[in-house]
Amino acid sequence: MSRTEALQRGILLQDGAVTATYFKHALPNYSVFDEERYFDQGAEPCVFAIEGVRFGLNICADVWEPDAALCARNAGAQVLLVLNASPYATHKQDPATVPFANESRKPAWR
Repeated sequence: MSRTEALQRGILLQDGAVTATYFKHALPNYSVFDEERYFDQGAEPCVFAIEGVRFGLNICADVWEPDAALCARNAGAQVLLVLNASPYATHKQDPATVPFANESRKPAWR
């Protein structure tokens, strides 16, 4: 696979078919993360409706920066779903490691 095909993605399946795909916007490049080296960055929102509710997708570090969440909101998302999987770390629920534990780091979605 070439680097240009290496995107972190979330895929929506409905009735056995792919109906939407989201490519991660924020690529962390610190500590245990080396995503800029291996992945390309997405830029488009992914918004879909289920029973009249419009959902947006983000992936992990996307919610640490305002752009991806705002992109979904501006595309009509009412609810933001965030897929997460972080490597190599324990005690992830320690308040110091939770991105929105500090009031100054509230998500841009609000």
